[in-house]
Amino acid sequence: MTYGVQGGERIYERIRTGDISLGYSYYSKKRVMVSCLDGMSPFSMAVRAPEQSEAFVKNCQALSADILASTPVDSLAWAVTARVASVVKDAALMNSALMNSQATAPSAEWLATIRVGISEANYGLLDQANKDVNAKDLGVLVVSNSGVAAIADRYWKVPEFKERITTVVSALPDYEQARFLAYIRRAAK
Repeated sequence: MTYGVQGGERIYERIRTGDISLGYSYYSKKRVMVSCLDGMSPFSMAVRAPEQSEAFVKNCQALSADILASTPVDSLAWAVTARVASVVKDAALMNSALMNSQATAPSAEWLATIRVGISEANYGLLDQANKDVNAKDLGVLVVSNSGVAAIADRYWKVPEFKERITTVVSALPDYEQARFLAYIRRAAK
């Protein structure tokens, strides 16, 4: 009923072969969508045969489309659609899906984390509206307890990211800026 008791590899295979259907509960749909994101991670894609990855991505696209057909406000399904689009290099679909995901869950930190991952990996493909959306998502993450450490780490590891996050942080209240600077100092060590 929920797919939650099966191992990740078993769900991956069921999605890849098309031998999975969406359950009725939100949790079962969420579990399948999270499995799609896991299976489309750069590591997972790198260790699988290209034809396996291609079938997996295609089936994830169909599953997210099924969810969105009945629940167009499902931000996670939009995020999966964005990830699919990034894998198949469909910039227009990726931009549209990222925009819809952010519009349906603008302050959900866990979804902002997913969107930022997709956006930052494909920053050159983002249109201006999605660059603005990415800045909003970065703002959500930088004020959260779990997101700020990851953002501070990225600050040091990705030089072109510094300017983007500095712009976002400079618009925050002074206490948030000071908090971020403390995390930057810790990440530098």
